[in-house]
Amino acid sequence: MKDRAYRQLPTLIFGLTLLALAPGAARADACHGTVSCQPNYPSCAGWSGYTDCGDPLCGIYRWCGDCGDPFGCWDPATRQTRERFRVCFDQFGNSCTEWQSTLVLVACGC
Repeated sequence: MKDRAYRQLPTLIFGLTLLALAPGAARADACHGTVSCQPNYPSCAGWSGYTDCGDPLCGIYRWCGDCGDPFGCWDPATRQTRERFRVCFDQFGNSCTEWQSTLVLVACGC
C-alpha cells in the first residue's frame, strides 16, 4: 500500500503544478541569473533561502524514466528555476547583490 502511495505522488505533484499554471494564476518574478560580486566585494552576508523565479518549463530529468536502468533514464519532466541572493560589501561600505540559480524537478512528465 505504501509503495502505491509513493507511485501516485508524482501524479499529484503534476496535477498541482497544472493548477498553478492555469490561466490567471500568479506568475513568479523573472530570474536574475547568476551574478557575482567577487573579488571586489569580499565581505558578504549569508545566503537567502531559494525562491521560484520564471515560469516552470518542460525539460528532461535523469530519474523520471521507468526503463529499469540502474543509471536512470532521461524522460520529460517539469522543471523550475529557483534562485537565492546575498549582499556583499567592499571596504568603503558599497554594496553589491550576488545571485545564484538552480533548476529543480517539480514533477515527472510535462
